Amino acid sequence: MTVLRDPADAPIDRREDGGPVSTGAPEAGGASSAIPPEIDGLPMPRRAIAASAVILAVVIMTLDTAMIAVALPAMARDLGLSAAASTWIVNSFLIVIVATLLPLAALGEAIGYRKVYLAGLGLFLAGSVACYLSSDFALLMMARLAQGLGAAGVMAVNGALVRFIYPGPDLRKGISVNAMMAAISSAAGPAAAGLLLTMGGWRLLFGLEIPLTLLSLLLGLRTLPGQSGSVDRIDGRAAVLTALSMGLIGYGLTELVQPAIHWSAASSLALGCGGIALLVRRLRNDPAPLLPLDLLRVTALRLSYAASICVFAAQMVAMIALPFFLHAVHGYSATTIGTILSAWPVGIALGALVSARLKYPLSTIGLGGLTVFAAGMALLAAFAGLGGVALLAAGAFVSGAGFGLFQTPNNSIMILASDVRRSGAAAGMQGAARVTGQMLGAALAALCLGLFGTGSVVPLWAALVLVMLAFAAANARLLAKRKG
Repeated sequence: MTVLRDPADAPIDRREDGGPVSTGAPEAGGASSAIPPEIDGLPMPRRAIAASAVILAVVIMTLDTAMIAVALPAMARDLGLSAAASTWIVNSFLIVIVATLLPLAALGEAIGYRKVYLAGLGLFLAGSVACYLSSDFALLMMARLAQGLGAAGVMAVNGALVRFIYPGPDLRKGISVNAMMAAISSAAGPAAAGLLLTMGGWRLLFGLEIPLTLLSLLLGLRTLPGQSGSVDRIDGRAAVLTALSMGLIGYGLTELVQPAIHWSAASSLALGCGGIALLVRRLRNDPAPLLPLDLLRVTALRLSYAASICVFAAQMVAMIALPFFLHAVHGYSATTIGTILSAWPVGIALGALVSARLKYPLSTIGLGGLTVFAAGMALLAAFAGLGGVALLAAGAFVSGAGFGLFQTPNNSIMILASDVRRSGAAAGMQGAARVTGQMLGAALAALCLGLFGTGSVVPLWAALVLVMLAFAAANARLLAKRKG
């Protein structure tokens, strides 16, 4: 097992805690060699431009879901939709992403990450234009499906490209910046949507995406690194089965909170899980499986994915439930609610910046971040009923800071604890964990609101439980590392 020293001069296993990784086949216990110099980052200023292109794309893709969710009432009124029908403007986007992330990650490993990334950006741009011009629900849904597929292409290989953009000493910083921007965008989306809706209606949200996506595409065309494929072929049957299975699971999660169609949700989840079981059986001896069983066998990665799902679910529950609670219980205006929630992304930014500079093993930083996140959620759950903008904003800030402290090291582990030739699969799993967590969080928030009403703090306590589950996973990761 290759053991190197981290910035704090504490011996850590780089397979589990980030850093130089192998270019050979993944091993259960560690890495075998360092990344060769020909893929050790881009020269300046090309590196800065490529990094900017990737960061901009991360912001666009993450903002989309958060902003559109806030705009659903306005879109429903304008298009003559019921509230239930309007949710599919968001749900369809997320289902397409979760269904196609892993197949597109495998495609990136086969033909090169740059090609998949740029094609995804181009498709997302076309979908954004179509959304802006849509005059009815059917056209809008087709455009959202195109956007979802394009976003999946970007998210599937984003982390892999970051690995090739930054040199080894700066790689952790690059991952930190990406994690920070994704988290900030997700939390800031509702406030941004509220501002844009007051300025020009829901189409302005898609109008904003058009120039930003075009800029990211043009910058990427000039500067993104190009690598040849690291695998010879794609298992077409496995790709189709993966997309169908993950799509069914995503559909089941979105429908789970609808009492009238519980059987539909249950059957979709059962069929999706059955498809995953067939995939595991088909791919168990594949050295580079499309469903990355090789990565899931690594304890650090498996537990990192679980922790990521839990924290994104917790954040989504809080982001959905808090506005309803603050309006129902305290009668706060949208502006006041936006002021309170804006403290969350500020906390994320500060937490991520601090995390990137701490000289401790990544697992230790992650546990500290989860402790802070739990403290913030406990503060919100316990004292939300008392009201007070300052108190509530403080709870949101502490929660965001803990989220930011955790995400940076956890993302580093998810990307760096894998073989470099499996960068596409690692990036795909990172994105899949994030989207799965967001879908679970949205479903849980809707379930809690339906059962307990908008004036209940139960969703906030549920978010705290999710943070504690993430802590348990991260702690198990650290214990497994010490035993190894």
